[in-house]
Amino acid sequence: MPSSSLFPSQPASTVYKLDTEYSGSSFFDGFTFFTDADPTNGFVDYLSYSDAQSAGLISTGSSAIMRVDNTTVYNGELDIIEGANDQDQDQSSAHTGDASGTRQCRISNAGGSGELVEDNCNLFTTGPSNTTTNPDGCGVSDTSSANYGAAFNSNGGGVYAMDWTSSSIKLYFFPRSSIPSDISYGWPTPSNWGTPYAVFGGDGLCNIDANFADMRIIFDITFCGDFGSDTWGNGCAAKTGVDQCYKYVPVNPSAFAETYWDVSYVKVYQQVIFPIYLISIS
Repeated sequence: MPSSSLFPSQPASTVYKLDTEYSGSSFFDGFTFFTDADPTNGFVDYLSYSDAQSAGLISTGSSAIMRVDNTTVYNGELDIIEGANDQDQDQSSAHTGDASGTRQCRISNAGGSGELVEDNCNLFTTGPSNTTTNPDGCGVSDTSSANYGAAFNSNGGGVYAMDWTSSSIKLYFFPRSSIPSDISYGWPTPSNWGTPYAVFGGDGLCNIDANFADMRIIFDITFCGDFGSDTWGNGCAAKTGVDQCYKYVPVNPSAFAETYWDVSYVKVYQQVIFPIYLISIS
């Protein structure tokens, strides 16, 4: 007479389960509004939630809108989407470490398709005589198309995804027409996503757990500042006829009417492990 037995099979299946979602009318419920002076020295004043709402700079619906006014790292920092001026490729960067120099972190982008821009992630670099700062951190430029700027917008945007484990942090970008079905269906499977454009860690040069923890999700728009001002001469000076960012921005607010975030959702998933069961029938 047939009999059956049920037993767990190894290895177990690791999948991602939705942990937190920010979307729709409750999008801003999970965020606090930064109102201090801009730490990157930008030409900007940050508003509270109520002030931003009263000024018509934020709204929610099918997506969350975060506009700019266009009328008259102790636990590490990872900038997934970052750029300035007429930049047409996203440059993702990381900032780590403390003044003691005990938590050093470098990257090689081994396994990533992007271009390594800078390998030293440490905000502080200790030497024989003093401690110097490294505000640029380490960075990788995504050399694929339509991942930032005008091309990104005209292509309908897309999805940025981060796979963060103890061994590495991997970054991916998917254009609107190429979003993996597992992301669309709510069961992200990074092993199916192909090659990431950026890899932080995984090469023995950076201890991920020691350098990245208790992260917060931040959306920010800054005018000029350290990054924008330093790169103004790469194209914007010739395009505008103004030699410095700080001279252009105050008298041309209408130029930034289309400067805003339009975010459909932010979803955070955590790994869960389900045992795979096999049925043996005899």
